Amino acid sequence: MLYIILIVIGILVYLIYKSIKINPKKVKLSVEEILQKARENKEKILGRCKKQNYNLYQDEIDMLEAMEEDVIRLNERHKHNSETAIQISNDYLDYTNALSKIIKAGIFDDAKSFVGYGDSLDNLEDYHAETKNPHIIVQEIGKRIIEMVGDDSKYKKILNKMSSCVMPADTGKVKIGDRYR
Repeated sequence: MLYIILIVIGILVYLIYKSIKINPKKVKLSVEEILQKARENKEKILGRCKKQNYNLYQDEIDMLEAMEEDVIRLNERHKHNSETAIQISNDYLDYTNALSKIIKAGIFDDAKSFVGYGDSLDNLEDYHAETKNPHIIVQEIGKRIIEMVGDDSKYKKILNKMSSCVMPADTGKVKIGDRYR
């Protein structure tokens, strides 16, 4: 009888341990906390851009500013649906993280060459390999935000103003304005 009780207790302890391990309590951040993290990323991005030639990153800065405005608009529209507002805020945080990686990988030195990627802008294989996923993240989040905002999307207007922002499937390069990144 004692063995049966010990086996049952052992099974219960195992199941409790397994359920705690599989389903750890995740701390959910509020919309405002998520947006604060995204704002901190934005300030870091702007700081990096200002350290370098600010004009080199004007397209990215315009896109970031437009994305922030669209996110504010969407969060206001969905402020009574916390799940949607959190999803939108998380998308914006992911967007700023990805854009930060893109800009960090593309830091220029004074000779207009990518630091750590060779002697000229023609040798960008490492840059493209490092930023392929962040570019995809930026593009897909941008598509979702444009779709959700609709015709009021400032992000969409910025992309249209830049005339083209496409990623040729075979290269992973993103054309922004007149340059490939």
